Amino acid sequence: MNQLHAEIDCEVFKRHIAPSLGINHRFVGSEPNCAVTHNYNGVMKQILPPEIQVTELERLNLEGSSISASTARSQLSQAASSVANLLPITTINYLIENCGYALQI
Repeated sequence: MNQLHAEIDCEVFKRHIAPSLGINHRFVGSEPNCAVTHNYNGVMKQILPPEIQVTELERLNLEGSSISASTARSQLSQAASSVANLLPITTINYLIENCGYALQI
């Protein structure tokens, strides 16, 4: 997603989604590993009005690496069993039962 796409997405959220759903606070995770998401977080902070507070939470770390969906997807695609350390038990069970992953709990 480039700058313009991020701006359009945030404008749609600001004008249509937030008012329709009564959203006045948006929580996002910090993004040290993905430039696209890092940029998107910055665009949100610039475009969303003060009535929609944006709170950026620091990502959890495991053994010095940030825990993120991108990290989990990468490890899953490499069939890394260590991905189980990044996921909640409900997700692990789903992946085992529905997707055929052989993860150690």
